Amino acid sequence: MKHLRATVRADREDAPPIFALLAHSPSIEEGRVLEMMTALDDYKTFFVAIDGDVTALAAEASDIQAIEAVETVHVGEDAGYVLVVIKPQGEPLVEAQRHETGVHGVIPRMPVVYRDGMMRARVIGDPAQLQEMFEHDPVDMVVTIEEIGEFRGNIDTAWASLSARQCEALEIAADLGYYEQPRGATLKEIAAELGCAPQTASDHLQKAEGKVITAALDEFGPLK
Repeated sequence: MKHLRATVRADREDAPPIFALLAHSPSIEEGRVLEMMTALDDYKTFFVAIDGDVTALAAEASDIQAIEAVETVHVGEDAGYVLVVIKPQGEPLVEAQRHETGVHGVIPRMPVVYRDGMMRARVIGDPAQLQEMFEHDPVDMVVTIEEIGEFRGNIDTAWASLSARQCEALEIAADLGYYEQPRGATLKEIAAELGCAPQTASDHLQKAEGKVITAALDEFGPLK
């Protein structure tokens, strides 16, 4: 099983409307497609995390003829989520994605990231089908294969690689707000919950964090 990472670039004036909305909009810094689904009636729904002005982005989206509906959820002043419903055969980029994701033995992995005029995507599947998938660039876009190799799946097994004590340490730290900004707890408080010395609690957390971070970087690489 192969793992492929690719970028797709298009100038704002040449890009399909949905691509331009997510990759070029001045209202947002980044959009991440977390889920996408095609219904039986061929309407397509995208669930997108947004870093930026969600209200402004929704207003831009409502002006795009291919979009049937937009719903928003705000998370603070500069982040949130949008649910975008696209009409059947209403958007060239979506139709291109439909062709690509419809190739048997191939599946995209979420999130698909839009930023700085580009779409960044990861795909896993059969090598021959991956080749077919990228034989033709979608619409007027430039596709660049950044990396291709064996799928390792470390991110999926990272949690399983942790010891029970390391899992417990992470769960307690998260519950106490240790990973919030500013921190909601100290190592001493985490150690008290774990019933160990602060240095021992620190060791558990560092080992657990190291495994999770290494797995994430090994699987995804930096999305830059």
